[in-house]
Amino acid sequence: MKISKTETTLMIKLEDEKTIFDIITSDDLFWNDLSFYVSGHDGWSYLYDQNRDKVIMLDDYGFDLLKELLDKRQIELTYVDNGEDYQGYEWNEA
Repeated sequence: MKISKTETTLMIKLEDEKTIFDIITSDDLFWNDLSFYVSGHDGWSYLYDQNRDKVIMLDDYGFDLLKELLDKRQIELTYVDNGEDYQGYEWNEA
């Protein structure tokens, strides 16, 4: 899995066959300071970029970006600020 970052986006490209479990437990996320979370607050899943203190919502009202990644082999994700909209999530309590 290749991961590249710009100031506002995160690009993930699969280089070989993966499952969703392979993606969310990947060392590639860890080495790029990304953590996968499922919120206990609403059940949705997120990536948190620890260096930038920004989040990426992976599913929203039935849309699943991890499934899109498996289908298309590459996705571009947009960061959002880790602010008031995300109060109560585990990474916002530190």
